[in-house]
Amino acid sequence: MDKPFRVVYENRDALPVRLEVAGPIQVGDHSYEHHRLVVGDGRPGAVVMARRAGQVLLVLSERLAAGRRMWELPRGGGDDGESPVQTGVRELREEVGLRAVDPRAAGQFVTDSAIFPQQVAVIVCDVAEETPAAGDGEIIDQRWVTMTEAEQLIVDGVVADALSLAAFALVSAKGL
Repeated sequence: MDKPFRVVYENRDALPVRLEVAGPIQVGDHSYEHHRLVVGDGRPGAVVMARRAGQVLLVLSERLAAGRRMWELPRGGGDDGESPVQTGVRELREEVGLRAVDPRAAGQFVTDSAIFPQQVAVIVCDVAEETPAAGDGEIIDQRWVTMTEAEQLIVDGVVADALSLAAFALVSAKGL
């Protein structure tokens, strides 16, 4: 599909958001318009699997769009000029006040190839053994769980956001 997208809605306030459309796109006897949502000017995001003593960090966030609080991995959008690893390190420090040790990109995925084609890197790191700095107030609570406990939280629907699920799947598939 090589159709150019055009902007149909844009808001450049705190977090830039655009809704774009391409088309019409012809498929057999039918045609349609393809929409995509571009957030943060399309900069990649990062989701962080922070580890300490055989456990991973989960954070509790208020997710108004989902209508509930959700346990998930720390994550966030990239700033101008940041690599995905730099984004993950910054988000971990901002959200929970932890310093990443040996951060590395485990891989990446696309959030939703149909309408929200944001690239997200999975960053794996250990955390420094120090007293955490104060976070930015976005996180309600945090907890450290073993991978076995994390898997059960996924099965039970406690960890249910797509970014965390994709990160756990990628890390598991790679044996990291």
